[in-house]
Amino acid sequence: MGDWINDAGTNLLTIQTFGDESVGYTVGDPLNQAGLGSNAWTTANLAVYFPFQVFMPFLVQKVFWANGATVSGNVDVGVYNTDGVLLLNAGSTAQATINVAQSVALGTPYLLTPDLYYFGVAASSATATFVGSGVGTPDFMQHFGMGQQSAAPPLPATWTFASASTSTLIVPYAGVTNRTLI
Repeated sequence: MGDWINDAGTNLLTIQTFGDESVGYTVGDPLNQAGLGSNAWTTANLAVYFPFQVFMPFLVQKVFWANGATVSGNVDVGVYNTDGVLLLNAGSTAQATINVAQSVALGTPYLLTPDLYYFGVAASSATATFVGSGVGTPDFMQHFGMGQQSAAPPLPATWTFASASTSTLIVPYAGVTNRTLI
């Protein structure tokens, strides 16, 4: 058995909040056995941060998120290092079409090396909806390493990471891809 190559993570097309690399699988699956749904962002000008891990080098071509049943305002999705420095992001982008994945190509692809990172997702409207899963109490969110801050899109260059305190947050379906088409 020692001759088998462990290629976990080498064929990933996306790294996203509901993947094994992030919190969504752990948070979303136990809470939402019926599947993901359309959830309101709940608080205007709020940025939320979700940890994820990269196991193999991953060249990011695009960021994406899944719009829900109502589109409203602007969104930004990006990646931060553990020091809170923004490495890449979509920039403030109007939510476009309902119930579809929306993506933004990076001007220059960005190579994520094996390490711990955070997805940052910000929305300007409390009525914007995203495909995702609602999560419970702030204690639950803190347990999984999620944080938040008041921030309108675009995401700030450095975060002021605060423990999650909003009574209801969602884990949106969002992430990065190494493909130019999604």
